[in-house]
Amino acid sequence: MGVAGLGRPATKTPFRSHLSEQFVEHPLETLTLYHDAELALDAAHGGMPGLVVIAGTGSVVFARTPSGDLLKAGGWGYLLGDEGSGYQIGLEGLRAVIAAMEAGPETRLSKLLLDQYQLGSSDAIAQAVYQEHWPPQQMAPLVLQAAQKGDSVALELLLKQSQLLAHQVQGLTVRGGFLKPAVALWGGLTKDPFYYATLTTALMRIIPHGRIVPVQQTPAEWALHLARSRFEEPAS
Repeated sequence: MGVAGLGRPATKTPFRSHLSEQFVEHPLETLTLYHDAELALDAAHGGMPGLVVIAGTGSVVFARTPSGDLLKAGGWGYLLGDEGSGYQIGLEGLRAVIAAMEAGPETRLSKLLLDQYQLGSSDAIAQAVYQEHWPPQQMAPLVLQAAQKGDSVALELLLKQSQLLAHQVQGLTVRGGFLKPAVALWGGLTKDPFYYATLTTALMRIIPHGRIVPVQQTPAEWALHLARSRFEEPAS
């Protein structure tokens, strides 16, 4: 089982206990827990060395080194990290709209936010975020739309977030001793063609000796592969 954020023993132990309690009538014979990004990494490369960049609401970079070690960068949540994620892109977009309302550079984002969510003032945005817990990641598609239309503010913040995420990838290639790293992209945000193109461009600029590769399997398919391999009988 791969679960988001399940990378530390302090979180694995209580989670394992909770799951065991749910299967009292049908006890689990074996239960192996992974950070979901580790499953995505090995699924992307078929268990071979490489890196995976996961970008959705949050973000994280995982690497399997040529020596088999597992490395991680990012993935510290919306307060401490998640560079290049939907949350951070959306948050920066909201900040840009507020700045435009307070004498900052004009941006197409203001009208998009008003048309889509009826948030037409800085007070309305603040109330939506703080009082109504409006999720900033909902702003990310509007940022991508504006950037694709040539809005300089949206494009600048998208490039900044992509570069921050690319720097994490570069750091892992150095730490892991990769010569020609294979990098796979996964997560809901990477399915957007404009985001995908922006991120891959940032990656190729900072690791020109690397290459972007397609994902070989989904994480769910890889989890099934691991489960089956535990119960395969030895060949006679």
